[in-house]
Amino acid sequence: MKHDNKLCLIPDWDTATHRPVFNKICSELGLRTICAEDVVNELSLSYRVRARFLAIVLFPYFCLLLLTGCIQKFQFRGVNLGKPLSDEGIACSKYGQFSFFKKGKRLYFRAFITYFSITQVISSGRLKLVLGGDDAYLDFSIASQLASKSDIPVRFLKGATNVSLHHFDEQYFSAFGHFKLFKDLSVGLDQSLIGKAETQVRARVYGDRSSLSYMPSERCELGRKIEERVVLFLHDFFDSPGIYGGNLFDSHWAWCVETLQFYRDEGVKIAIKTHPNARPQNLIIVDRLRARFSNDHNFLDSDISIADLLESRVSCIVSVYGSVVVEAAYAGIPAVVAGYSLYTAAGVANFSDTKKGYFELLSQGASGELKASDRGNALALQALNSLTQWNLPTIRSLPFDDLDAGSWDVVYGSEYPSHNYQRRDKFLHCEQLEEYMVNLLQNRMLVEEFGGPELFLSTS
Repeated sequence: MKHDNKLCLIPDWDTATHRPVFNKICSELGLRTICAEDVVNELSLSYRVRARFLAIVLFPYFCLLLLTGCIQKFQFRGVNLGKPLSDEGIACSKYGQFSFFKKGKRLYFRAFITYFSITQVISSGRLKLVLGGDDAYLDFSIASQLASKSDIPVRFLKGATNVSLHHFDEQYFSAFGHFKLFKDLSVGLDQSLIGKAETQVRARVYGDRSSLSYMPSERCELGRKIEERVVLFLHDFFDSPGIYGGNLFDSHWAWCVETLQFYRDEGVKIAIKTHPNARPQNLIIVDRLRARFSNDHNFLDSDISIADLLESRVSCIVSVYGSVVVEAAYAGIPAVVAGYSLYTAAGVANFSDTKKGYFELLSQGASGELKASDRGNALALQALNSLTQWNLPTIRSLPFDDLDAGSWDVVYGSEYPSHNYQRRDKFLHCEQLEEYMVNLLQNRMLVEEFGGPELFLSTS
């Protein structure tokens, strides 16, 4: 490291879209980029010894939390290590669960190394900005917490092709704290936006999810009916269970198992719908659920629309933070969720901050006691989330987590894949796309497009 440089911590994502954007922004801000792995490699021997020693000393306490299902409460010197440990362990697991004996051991010691590595670079006075992508995982969750305590600005870039600049919310360890502003931002929304939002949501209710870029573009066939009164909408088991800052369960697996067990014990047969955008690795986990619960519940083998659920007189849907909640609220079907998210902030889902309360809501949902949420709130939420990006600084049509059809045609000249994961497999590491990005960004000033350097460098 050069001690005369001002540094910006960026992700280790050496991809054709992400890295050029991060590099361009840091160059415009006059900051030298440094990745988390570089910071770790610079950790002094004395800090390494201290990190390992403290990790061993605290290991019994960590095991106690792990055994009692409270890993997300694990903290060290006021920094939450448990939540990012759990989320990253789930992301790289085989079955969507944190396992100390698989990759969890390495991650546990890595958490302490990361803590002391970030502490060392902050102490040097050279770190001027943390600019992240994934706030849920070890490196940037720990870096964000430590930087915030030292009044170093923390920002995150989020979005597929409409890229927004997010602040870090210390209360929820999340880059999605702006959801708390729903009541203020939803007041006085232009009716033309509400009209556009209604067009999008109504289309999704009837099986057309094309307004959701991460969903397959194929339309869901209509006309299917089910007998069950409750439908559980599965998540991708490898996604962060607490990305929005709160979850009653440590993993989507634990949420599914405990929810299905509850309804089995209550003698209520429910339907289970798989996620239409789930990674292929999810199939083995769904098969495990089938083996355990297929005699008690109905696993739907094909997609089904909210319109068909309404026709089937479904009394409740269950999710953690799925976008289906907006569709259900619009259609008048109550939803029960197990995690804090934009839907709980907007009041379009039934949520309790205790498991006891959650299971009471599940019982009420099955018996038809829950009332439908406000349709107006659902449309306001859709307008904020999809059309205004919550009034966050945003650059539109910028390849980042995805490519739009126009960019795809320029780079590849082939048919645009309908599935987000099919596109990602081809574009994340691609020399053609790297050249395209260089040309695209050459004459653009991204910092100014976001709104100016103060949006990145201010601690307010």
